[in-house]
Amino acid sequence: MISYEFVTSSDAIPPGLTCRLTCPSLISDDKPAPSLGTHSDDYNTVRQVSEFRRACNPTHVSTNDIELVKKELNAIAVYDKPSHLGPKAIVEIGVSGHLLGRKPTFTWTLVFDKPQDFRYVGIDACKPIPGEMVNRKHVTAQAHDAGKQNTSVIEHDSFDRPFVFAELKRLGVVTIDFLLIDGMHSIRGAFNDWYYTELLSDNGVVLIHDTNCFPGPMALMRAIDRELYDVTEPFKDDAEYGLCVVRKKK
Repeated sequence: MISYEFVTSSDAIPPGLTCRLTCPSLISDDKPAPSLGTHSDDYNTVRQVSEFRRACNPTHVSTNDIELVKKELNAIAVYDKPSHLGPKAIVEIGVSGHLLGRKPTFTWTLVFDKPQDFRYVGIDACKPIPGEMVNRKHVTAQAHDAGKQNTSVIEHDSFDRPFVFAELKRLGVVTIDFLLIDGMHSIRGAFNDWYYTELLSDNGVVLIHDTNCFPGPMALMRAIDRELYDVTEPFKDDAEYGLCVVRKKK
């Protein structure tokens, strides 16, 4: 059983959540997690929080995940969006550099399976990750080389929300129809990325990855206000990393 102790450092509550946005501490039974305070956004620290992981499928992005993403893409393709709200927009927080010549990733699927008139925007600081062979900065060039248009990557930290929101506006994103949260997996990182739901369209969908195993996505999913959103976990009991689907209540 995992419990959460939220230490308030601000009065701000992210819209749509039921708790305050802070750097919390996590306690799993009698075994405390590594610090998620000052080091909460350090990649290696997040990866080392092994006690929060289940016996997950070795494939980080599973076939089930990819098929669910395709299903949700098809769902947003069928509804009409008023022209004053801009083109239908996909925003992915946390971009994969393995766009071509590798097994499918979320980025690969979103770029290659989206209708041409959909705008894809990735948000990623593009800092080097151990073991990653392809630079995420090259995603846009790879997509354009493959004939996929309306594809952009904002090479910036998602924590700098004023900058990123301004860039989204510059790229023509008025509202977001498909938001994938798969960035930093610390609690502070996941809660920060929830702020981008401020742009979520009424018919939009949010997918949160790694809700079975990493502390940030797990805490974020549990904090979502069920009075405002429908939340489903299609792979909750499977040996996978987990993918949560969130929609505004009608």
